[in-house]
Amino acid sequence: MNKTIMALLSMMVLFPVVFAGVSGTSLPAAPSFQITSNMTGLCKGRVDYIPIKVTNNGGMLGDPAMQDITLQFSPPRGITSFSNGTATSMPTITAFNSSTIYLPVLVSTNASSVVTLGVNINYYFWNLQYSDSETRNLTFSTYQCATPLSMQVYPRIITNTGAQNLTFNLTNNGKTSLKSVSVGVSISGRQGIAILGNPPQPVNLILPNHTANVKQQIYVSLQNISQMIPVNVSVTFYNGSNLNQLLDNTFLLFGGIINMTPTSVTISPTSISSGSTFSISFVLTNTGTSAASSVTATALAPAGFAHYGTSPTFVGSVAADSQTPVTLSLIAGSNVTTGTYEIPVKITYLDELRNSLTTWVNVSANVQGTATTAVVGGGGAVAVGAAGTANAANANAMRAEYRRAGYGPGDFLNLIIYAIVAVIVVVVAFLFIRRRSKRKQKQREKEKK
Repeated sequence: MNKTIMALLSMMVLFPVVFAGVSGTSLPAAPSFQITSNMTGLCKGRVDYIPIKVTNNGGMLGDPAMQDITLQFSPPRGITSFSNGTATSMPTITAFNSSTIYLPVLVSTNASSVVTLGVNINYYFWNLQYSDSETRNLTFSTYQCATPLSMQVYPRIITNTGAQNLTFNLTNNGKTSLKSVSVGVSISGRQGIAILGNPPQPVNLILPNHTANVKQQIYVSLQNISQMIPVNVSVTFYNGSNLNQLLDNTFLLFGGIINMTPTSVTISPTSISSGSTFSISFVLTNTGTSAASSVTATALAPAGFAHYGTSPTFVGSVAADSQTPVTLSLIAGSNVTTGTYEIPVKITYLDELRNSLTTWVNVSANVQGTATTAVVGGGGAVAVGAAGTANAANANAMRAEYRRAGYGPGDFLNLIIYAIVAVIVVVVAFLFIRRRSKRKQKQREKEKK
């Protein structure tokens, strides 16, 4: 009797599962299984279908089947599952058999070089009387795969406030057509810029070596806006039967708002005589929020007119909400006839990002009458206006710049006078030298005698 009891006790120690129904404290052993994948690498920017294989290696007693299997996935950062993390279509797996499902995941272009996918398996065994739940990890490497789609954003520099469009130029550099191309734009964590309206409409088809333009409206305000605005762009498309994604974390640059406005434009004198100088004056006002630097003003002189002095005129910097007076001087040539002439003035400046910007103002100049020149003793020239009034500005008519321009009412006469004076000087010098030589010769002849 004692030997029988000892044998029973030994069997209970070695095989507790057999007596589970008697003791009520032990469960039958779950089957041994493996979760594996024959895929080792995932392509960034593309949807990959990961094969996940579950193998039932049998059990310690009775080799139970795995029934009502549910897999739940815990994708790491940079991996997005298209099955909401759950796959429930795996059939019953009997002992020493396996079953494979395919998990579609989108691998971000920013994913780590090595990622680990958590797989939690829930299943029943022994005719659905018992269940088991375990988590296994699958590790994959990621690599950068080529994409046929390239993208450019315009404008990259924001120089105005209010509603405006961002344009995304999508180019198919591949050999097959791209279909169902969708663009998503987000700007997070920044004030001063917001997305307006609905997402852009998808592009049905982009042929090889063709470009499609997609627009997204944004609103720019000055509230706490920074100089660099991050914009996250996601483009999904089908290349054949494969779903691909292109991610671009780009930056828009905000150069500040500069509004250069020329006001109080005047011309002096209001009535200009040909052969005289005149000036264009205006007030340059910056009504923006940022300073303009390296400001210059240039009058584009029409035919017959020339700059008087340095051109372009350097103004310097114009701070936000400030004004600067500007004066430009020009000369109306002696060949300019009576009439009204349009003189464009070009104003250039740099914003905070050193981008060159331009503003224009047009000025009308009225030319009436012709200035004349009288020669005064000593060769000086004084201009006399058509009405007989002296114009002292024409005393500069013989400046080198003015002569090079071919202007000046007394130029030809002055050249003749200069030539005559030069000839007289040469003749006098020649006669003086000759006379002196003769005197020396006579003196030497007297000394010989």
